Amino acid sequence: MENTANKVVMISGANRGIGLAIAENLLNENYRLSLGVRN
Repeated sequence: MENTANKVVMISGANRGIGLAIAENLLNENYRLSLGVRN
């Protein structure tokens, strides 16, 4: 397994659809996330 402790991923459109699915998967892999969403 790759060491993801110091990796940060920026995802725009993370409030639904593909962006949300990618965010959930990366979170399960212990990546740190910065999410861009609409309110």
